[in-house]
Amino acid sequence: MSIETFLLTNFVMNLTVFAISARIVGHIRWLRVIIASVVGSGYAAAALLFGQHAWLKGIPAQIISLIILALIVFGSSPVRCRRIGTFMILLSALIAGGIMTLLKRWIPSGGALLILAGWPVITASVFLLDIWKSESANLSDKVTLRISTRMGSCEVQALVDTGNRLHEPLSGLPVVIVGRRSLQGILDSSCLGYPPSRLPPGFRLIHYGALGGNGQMHCFRPKSVSFKHGKQWNEAPDMWVAIYPDELPSHIEAVAPPVFNQPFSKN
Repeated sequence: MSIETFLLTNFVMNLTVFAISARIVGHIRWLRVIIASVVGSGYAAAALLFGQHAWLKGIPAQIISLIILALIVFGSSPVRCRRIGTFMILLSALIAGGIMTLLKRWIPSGGALLILAGWPVITASVFLLDIWKSESANLSDKVTLRISTRMGSCEVQALVDTGNRLHEPLSGLPVVIVGRRSLQGILDSSCLGYPPSRLPPGFRLIHYGALGGNGQMHCFRPKSVSFKHGKQWNEAPDMWVAIYPDELPSHIEAVAPPVFNQPFSKN
């Protein structure tokens, strides 16, 4: 395998592992993911070219390099995300390494064929971690959310519902559904009308098939979303806010995605 092919293969696998790990944790910053993938490929190339230094290929060096890469990926994230993110990258890298080792035995020629075979297998394997994590969550709970925009912030009591599997189509981020009335004061009134004659800047449409019917909601990316744990406010995973046009049940102001039921979200 040429050095160019080696670097390309390593970069694609790094990008896959880091991006999926960041998405599972709930905080993804693409520039950091790309930088970490490049740095990781550089380390792999150094270990290949300077093979006479055995310590470069040793397990301690690999673990240290993965921890450094995790800090690059999650350096701007809350402490809880850095912890779980580092664990996810270490575990995902172990899975990806095992898969690639097996594939190299079956595809000795390597190159593009190895990338084509390895990428979907690694992607599916790492996403299984997310599915397992979601299925092991509690069935329901309540959480207090603080949603902030440039106009201000509001607090809502949200029901954490594992049935809320809505994701914004382009970013793939989860969606918290909030009743229109609860968002008055932090959004311009023109953004709360339904159906809008045209989408306000930065808003997108999302289709739903729950809450007693089918329809569309327009959603926006808030400045921040925080959740209350005890007396402390913690930054929530990245998400969109969908405006539910009708009235939610009186005891519910919002329906949150199951990401809030994951143990690491309450640490």
